Order: sequence, then structure tokens, then C-alpha cells
Amino acid sequence: MSALYPPDRGWKVLRCYRCFLAMVCLLASGAAASRRHWGAKNSVGQLWDVLATWRAKATSTVTGDSLDCGHFLQEERPDETFEELQHFFST
Repeated sequence: MSALYPPDRGWKVLRCYRCFLAMVCLLASGAAASRRHWGAKNSVGQLWDVLATWRAKATSTVTGDSLDCGHFLQEERPDETFEELQHFFST
């Protein structure tokens, strides 16, 4: 594994990918309340008001915040991503 995938956290990254893909499928239906996350060091959060953009298009409640990372949240912040996914799927 590379520095992006430290050996002691590789399994968490893989779990996040599986959960992330399941969440994408669920949210694509538009039926669920949505919690959005983006990387604070990414151009998305720097150029746009992410929550305002999602709220303008969503038919349900949208919440979220930025994480201290770039584009790949589940790779750069696997613990935070996993915690959010666990919370999302447990509610």
C-alpha cells in the first residue's frame, strides 16, 4: 500500500468504498435526507457554496460540512468518512 493507503488503515478504506457506493445508490433516488461532505482543500468547497447548491436542487433536507482534505474523502479521511457513513446508515 502507498502512503495514501497506510497498511493499518487499508481495510477501513475498502469498507468506506463499499459503504460509499451503497450510499450513492440510495441518495440517487432522492428520497432520503442528504448529508454532504467535500474536501476543504479541494476547489469545490473553495469555489462554490456546496450546501446552497444541493439545497436548491434537493427535495429533502440537506446538511453537511467540509473535511480537512482534498478530493478523495474516503482515502484521505477514512475514519471520518466511515463514522459519517455508519451514522447515516444507522438512522
